[in-house]
Amino acid sequence: MGERIFSPNQLYQVVVQKDSNVVLYNIATGAVPWATNTAKAGNVSLHMQADCHLVLYNVTAAGEHTPLWGTRTVVRQACQARHAD
Repeated sequence: MGERIFSPNQLYQVVVQKDSNVVLYNIATGAVPWATNTAKAGNVSLHMQADCHLVLYNVTAAGEHTPLWGTRTVVRQACQARHAD
């Protein structure tokens, strides 16, 4: 947790917060145009799967992964998560 991904123009960042919420921030204004609303979910891990489904998993102490949130996006082509600048 605490990972950050920045947009190409450095105006936005996606943060996997320590409270388990994944949030898109406008860096200049602090505005939050998008979030998973998964705060207090525990230890989480965000994965872009081969089928282009972006999924946030709760990870137990035993290493088991339970889906908490997902995009429900499934495509048969190359994929990427992008935010237009």
